[in-house]
Amino acid sequence: MKLAILKTLKNLPHYIESSYPQRKESALYARKIKPQQGSINWEQESSIIIYRKYKAFHGFFDLYTFWKNGKIIVLELATPDDVEKANVSSLVKSHVQPGFCYFHKKRKILFVKCQDNWCGILSIKIPVRGKISAQDFYNGFISKEEPNKCYFHANKNIEN
Repeated sequence: MKLAILKTLKNLPHYIESSYPQRKESALYARKIKPQQGSINWEQESSIIIYRKYKAFHGFFDLYTFWKNGKIIVLELATPDDVEKANVSSLVKSHVQPGFCYFHKKRKILFVKCQDNWCGILSIKIPVRGKISAQDFYNGFISKEEPNKCYFHANKNIEN
């Protein structure tokens, strides 16, 4: 990487002299990213799409979901490899809907069912409490709920 940068800098005058403007008709423009795109829709988005949103938006916009009408900001996700190694589908025996939360005590990862698979959450931010680990969220919130009420939602107005 450093060698490529040094080579480019060394030949910079040549590159500037041989440059030409891009034709407007062949220019491609990316759509502007909006903060609302950070909303996670567990029912409609695959685990890969959610992970890509996390990687793309991290540092610019929050990735968020809702728990009991409260906004939860996802700060850190487990890699798809870590999710695959956990083999959560074999641990959760019953069929669950997207948004269902399962805490893996050994790995200390909060897994959430997506459209096609599972996402692994390592840490979150709750507006009133600040940053907490997946284990702290499990201990403070999920463990006190009946399993059929342990769901994240895409919008604020859904009761679990």
